[in-house]
Amino acid sequence: MYKKGWLFNGSLMIFVLIMQKDQLRNAIKLERDQLSVNDLTQMSRLITNNLLGAFQWKKKRVNVFLPIKQNKEIDLRDFIKKVLKLDGNICINRTDFSNKKMTPIEFNQELQIKNNKYGIPEPVEGKEVQMNDIDIVIVPLLCFNANGHRLGYGGGFYDRFLKLTKSTCIKIGVCHFAEPRAIHGIESTDMVLDFLVSPQGVRKFSIIT
Repeated sequence: MYKKGWLFNGSLMIFVLIMQKDQLRNAIKLERDQLSVNDLTQMSRLITNNLLGAFQWKKKRVNVFLPIKQNKEIDLRDFIKKVLKLDGNICINRTDFSNKKMTPIEFNQELQIKNNKYGIPEPVEGKEVQMNDIDIVIVPLLCFNANGHRLGYGGGFYDRFLKLTKSTCIKIGVCHFAEPRAIHGIESTDMVLDFLVSPQGVRKFSIIT
């Protein structure tokens, strides 16, 4: 009887935490929906400037996401151009939804980009980059907490991807909003960011030594 009750309560708790995360996701998405095109352009410009001013990019291989327009994500295409001019290297991910895996593809001006069925801009083909060669990952997110955990869309793609990076790889989240949120139900598989960059500046998390 005790074991059955424990399992029921455990399952109920998991359900509640999932609901809390989904409610927070929906709330952040609503906040994003209120942003105008000018708001988003300004946020993207400020984040790009903050990224360029706070970190070294010369000779670095940087994994960057392209914006999902309908989700009003931060647009880092100008950032990509400037990193390339600084003699950095860029790679963009291609997603395999059957096994929830992302593969980094080397970026160049000839690389063909096409939206997949979920509206995510991705390389059609290209040269695969080895995970150990990536020095910095720029991570999209909906929000973050004070300890550097992020809330994404719930697929776990970036958590799996970040686990495969080398120990010296720097994980930088970018967010429209500068203030951390309470995220319930943090799991052991949830990766922690090293830095968070918002339009207001750069946040370094206290766990970093």
